[in-house]
Amino acid sequence: MADETCTRDVSLIVCTRDRLESLRRTIEALGRLHIPDGMTAELVVIDNGSTDGTAAYLQVASCAAMDIRTATETHPGLSWARNKALGVARGRVLVWTDDDVVPDPAWLERLTAPILRGEADAAAGAVLIPVAHRERLKGTPLENNSGFVAATDDIRWDAPGRLVGANMAFAAKVLEKVPQFDVCLGAGPESMGFHEETLFAWQLIDAGYRLVGVPDAKVAHEFDVSRLDAAAILHMARRIGRSDAYVEWHWLHLPPKRLLMLRKLKTIVKRRLERLFRIGPRVSESEFREAWSLAYYDELSQCMRQPRKYHRALAKPE
Repeated sequence: MADETCTRDVSLIVCTRDRLESLRRTIEALGRLHIPDGMTAELVVIDNGSTDGTAAYLQVASCAAMDIRTATETHPGLSWARNKALGVARGRVLVWTDDDVVPDPAWLERLTAPILRGEADAAAGAVLIPVAHRERLKGTPLENNSGFVAATDDIRWDAPGRLVGANMAFAAKVLEKVPQFDVCLGAGPESMGFHEETLFAWQLIDAGYRLVGVPDAKVAHEFDVSRLDAAAILHMARRIGRSDAYVEWHWLHLPPKRLLMLRKLKTIVKRRLERLFRIGPRVSESEFREAWSLAYYDELSQCMRQPRKYHRALAKPE
């Protein structure tokens, strides 16, 4: 993004697909944000091919706190939509959240402050899970793994090693070295499902950019609780497994010798498939791990037939 295209201090970006009612709530909440005196801000909404009336709504939508601009990305996939936003946004700082999030009124000011002051190049904010949603997590494999529903419980705020797409920001200048999100990752029918923002953060750090944690920049993630159904949790496990394998092979340069252990694991997992896919009302930790393991192995096997996608100077020799 060239400097002359940055005509705003901040572009707040929301990518959406077929979540009309939650998008309405999010935009209403964004309208209650405190915009500091002197800050110029815009809201950019990318419609990723919605069919539920989102396009019609966005033609008349408004945000009380800032101007709203919209664009469409017809290729399904969150990373495709994010990359579309990179070409549309006009802010010196690009701020990201989701279409099922409610921010604290001070969120935008707090998250962008270290970047606008020149103290950081990227910032990670806090994603909180509402109490009612936390109750629904109990007894599921996500109770102790809330990061899979975008919570930031495990982030080290003094030295964050990753970003979460529901609450992150970075300076537009970082696109000179890290120009886009990997479209093989992130949500979408043709992509792995997870980790597009994690990989982006690792690339920023590898390029020498400064990433800071801002725990008082808070948003609440009011996700659809259907994501906690047994079938949805097993689907999630498989997508996490695929995403983990992709990132470990292409970015971390996982040594192939690890496959010796994984071949044995695959044999064990396959013996349990018949039981695993008789989905009951609840999913156990072991079922979650088994679904992850099988997807991880299969994706890693496919990755090993390809050259590494990212050539890292510091990668250990194999």
